[in-house]
Amino acid sequence: MATELLSARQLADHIGVSTGTILGWVEQRGLPSIRLSKRTIRFDPVAVEHWLREHHAEPPASTPCGTDGNRHGSKQQVPGA
Repeated sequence: MATELLSARQLADHIGVSTGTILGWVEQRGLPSIRLSKRTIRFDPVAVEHWLREHHAEPPASTPCGTDGNRHGSKQQVPGA
């Protein structure tokens, strides 16, 4: 079964940060993303979960992030963000 990809807004809502933070992490910190067009970007929740762990930020308790319908996870702090 394929993992559902998330939009920047869905991901931001889920981990409790702004859409601007998500897009900034893509450009400045290497958050894994899939660019479908110039204006469309999607995120694999499994890849994002791994990235958050590598950058010392735990994703919300859902497994994997975004797949349990919980769009209001606790805010995450990434060092230096």
